[in-house]
Amino acid sequence: MPIEAALFFDNDIEYCVHFSPWANKVTPFHIGGYQKAQGEKFPIKPWDEMRQFRARLTQPAKYIYEQLRSITGYFPPDRQGDSYDETSGITFPQAQIILQALERKSQIHGAEAVAAIFDFDRTLSLFEGFIGGNHESIPANSGIQGYLNLLNAASPMAADGVPVLTTREGLIEYMFGGPERVAWLQTLFHSIRERGHPLIILTNNSIAIKNPELFKEFFPAELDYPGFSVICGSPFGYHKPSALHANPAFTHLFSAPLPEAERFMIQFSRDAEHAPLLHVDYVQSQREPLILDINGLYPLPPTRNARLRRRSIRRRGRKITRRHRKN
Repeated sequence: MPIEAALFFDNDIEYCVHFSPWANKVTPFHIGGYQKAQGEKFPIKPWDEMRQFRARLTQPAKYIYEQLRSITGYFPPDRQGDSYDETSGITFPQAQIILQALERKSQIHGAEAVAAIFDFDRTLSLFEGFIGGNHESIPANSGIQGYLNLLNAASPMAADGVPVLTTREGLIEYMFGGPERVAWLQTLFHSIRERGHPLIILTNNSIAIKNPELFKEFFPAELDYPGFSVICGSPFGYHKPSALHANPAFTHLFSAPLPEAERFMIQFSRDAEHAPLLHVDYVQSQREPLILDINGLYPLPPTRNARLRRRSIRRRGRKITRRHRKN
């Protein structure tokens, strides 16, 4: 069945904006997170600032962490740490919104084949790229094991002569921020598959050209899903709409006109704790593509601390009122 429409999820608002004039039937979702200024590098966390992240990992992933920490000094310009960005990746409540949005998109178009397209770096993963070694030396389509072999060759750490970087689970858990996040991301992908939506990773990470299996193997249950594919934007000047347009499965989405109501972008905004809103709606837009700050449409419920502060203020107010009455 040909793909009839698509949703595109990316942490970088610039890539979302690129789709507005190009693809009428691709609705971009900006999922929030850190936004770098033009010419600014991605945030690099020194290793001593990643202790909280390490604490969330199980032992296999802690080995990965320590291995990367030991070899990062050999690969400038990072040196000080990995490009970890905890504010950028899809969160659990957003996963619920994604499923709702796919169903809503299907209803709008009366279509079954609505593709779910995901950026990888700092959208699915919590890192910008992959650290360590010469990635060109990885054998084509060698998957996760090819990357693990590269890291072991770069700086092998051994216990009783056995390299520690031998588990795929450890690397998967490391890249995606801990066992809990891995579990619900895999559930999200499985739910998308069960509902029959084509599943696409659209990334500018050039490793996807030679080793797309690496990206697929992060979600092993979906590896043999015929609707699951990886598309790389780097051969197209890192312009993701061009890369998608060059794929025969999506070319037709770039030409058909669409009612004005669909020409907009959803933007997830977050509070200080990086919590997204739990609900999003499609609304009528004007002629120009519109970016919606859904924090304004649906204010976030107060956190527990905020509620406690308000209760304390109300109590103080009642005490002051009682004093005035006595006087």
